[in-house]
Amino acid sequence: MVVLIMVLAYFLLLPAEYVGFDWSTLFAGLSISNIYFSNHTGYFDAPAATQILLHTWSLGVEEQFYLVFPLLVLLTTRYAPKLLNMSIGLLLIRSGLSAVGAFENPQPTFYLAPARAWELLLGVLLAIYPWTMVRRSAVRNLMALLGLAMIGFSIIAYSVDTPFPGATALVPSWAPP
Repeated sequence: MVVLIMVLAYFLLLPAEYVGFDWSTLFAGLSISNIYFSNHTGYFDAPAATQILLHTWSLGVEEQFYLVFPLLVLLTTRYAPKLLNMSIGLLLIRSGLSAVGAFENPQPTFYLAPARAWELLLGVLLAIYPWTMVRRSAVRNLMALLGLAMIGFSIIAYSVDTPFPGATALVPSWAPP
């Protein structure tokens, strides 16, 4: 995808625009485009519309999480019985960081993994929690509808002025799998 976009950008962008695009391409290739965009544009700012690879910021956060979290699990295997409690503690600390950061320092809070990792960690915990093994199809269907409703609510109710992430990220993140 990035190679195709690079070819198209070569023909469509002005030379000055292509320089910024080159940097975002490099950072995207290193899975750290979230760091680049945190320093160069707000997600909802007008110049964001010209950032061709802006969507890769979330891939950077995910890749960073999925590289670091398994290492943390490996480093704490001797504490396996306490791993769930440690994960919940980490989730609470990181979600608190995100909630404060949404008001105090919104741009890095939006883009960077330390403030967004709790959302992915919540997904991990929801996936391994025993309630995901519900056998009754009616209950599973109800949970799926609840999840869709939570995501739909956030799409309809949230706006550019909604502080995000933070506590408001809980609604779309908590949606049952």
